[in-house]
Amino acid sequence: MFQVTDSFSRRLCYNLKHHRQRCGLSQAIIAYHLGVSIPHVSLMESKRRRVTLDKIPTLSRIFGTRVATLLS
Repeated sequence: MFQVTDSFSRRLCYNLKHHRQRCGLSQAIIAYHLGVSIPHVSLMESKRRRVTLDKIPTLSRIFGTRVATLLS
């Protein structure tokens, strides 16, 4: 079974914000594509809500990057 560590979760949250800003995208655009609210995206970026694994492939497509890049 895969267990998410706090360190892994922090990196993923950091990468979410980093790639969003690098691509010049708003939290509203990310929220729309993920099917969540803007505050939900804000909470994920601030490490107060975990990014669920089912959202990672969508984030990868939005940012034009590999899944492995988001997870590293």
